[in-house]
Amino acid sequence: MSLSSPIHGTSAPAGSAWRPRIVCAPDSFKGSASAPAAAAALARGARAVFPAAETVQLPFADGGEGTLDALLAVWGTEPRTVDTLDALGRATSAAFGVSPDGTTAVIEAAQANGLPQVSDVPLQPERADTFGVGRIVRAALDLGVEEILLCIGGSASTDGGVGIATALGARFTDDRGETIAPGGGGLATVAAVDTTDLDPRATQVRWRIAVDVDNPLTGPRGAAAVFGPQKGADSESVTVLDAGLGHLAEVLASSPAEAETMTTTPGFGAAGGIPL
Repeated sequence: MSLSSPIHGTSAPAGSAWRPRIVCAPDSFKGSASAPAAAAALARGARAVFPAAETVQLPFADGGEGTLDALLAVWGTEPRTVDTLDALGRATSAAFGVSPDGTTAVIEAAQANGLPQVSDVPLQPERADTFGVGRIVRAALDLGVEEILLCIGGSASTDGGVGIATALGARFTDDRGETIAPGGGGLATVAAVDTTDLDPRATQVRWRIAVDVDNPLTGPRGAAAVFGPQKGADSESVTVLDAGLGHLAEVLASSPAEAETMTTTPGFGAAGGIPL
């Protein structure tokens, strides 16, 4: 960061109306301080050294943990709470935010299916899913928002977003017409997707996804290979999850070329393939 001379300890000329402005724009310090708390601490330190300076606090986030707090701080709004499920299907509650004008909802997926929510039990990489995130989405849709900003870092699941779609009414079935088991471990059995009961609002709302990685869906840099181990996946589970995501892309795609695009597009491997 490059700042003008006052940051190095010099003062403005006597009688000058010039006043330095210091922008404090940190991300969160995981496990230590949220982005708003870090920005406030930086501002206090800046004012202690440069009393005449104007400080501006702009907490930042990268789409993962702390994104909701950062946006709520900028918006000046309070979080809303909804009953939902964690990545293993256990009851929990999650916060989400709505912009001051009521048009945009910000949903931090990790509020429901994040690793911290399942840290009290052994990780289950093939069982973990995003169904709880879908419940938050439905709560936001019930408020009449026009846009959803889905922040997807820190997830414990690798299910290609199937849980979200299921919570919104889609049905993923195997070749016997039975609903597949939750989680990424069952993706390889998907034979069809029934959207008859899909909430129509899910296709009417504008979607934006906040993510800070460029990993593709499958392959050596894909969702399972790169992020699976931190979610508890051993080499066998990584193989199962990677194959399942690739198969899901084939089922969803209208052509082999489209399936190839789905599996190789940068960013599709984020948060266990949620962008898919």
